[in-house]
Amino acid sequence: MDDETILHHLQELAAGLDIELRYEAAAGRAGLCVLRGKKTAVIDENLRVGERAEALARILADEPIEDVYLPPAVRERIIAYRERKKTEENPPALE
Repeated sequence: MDDETILHHLQELAAGLDIELRYEAAAGRAGLCVLRGKKTAVIDENLRVGERAEALARILADEPIEDVYLPPAVRERIIAYRERKKTEENPPALE
């Protein structure tokens, strides 16, 4: 699945989760905030399509997606970010 298609599915997922998307100048960054009581994802407008898809997948990794149909490639990308976050929060113990 190409990056444009993945980004499209991620954008639809965000809309279904009632997350507003904004593409604005953001110095290469992306993140989620609450703006006027509404969850808003801000993604740098200068990022390439693949980078936008990665940023949005990373943002959506904290959202409940278990009951939402997603193409396997899209779900796998989100789950991969969940797993990375878990590893970063709980690094393996040193022996």
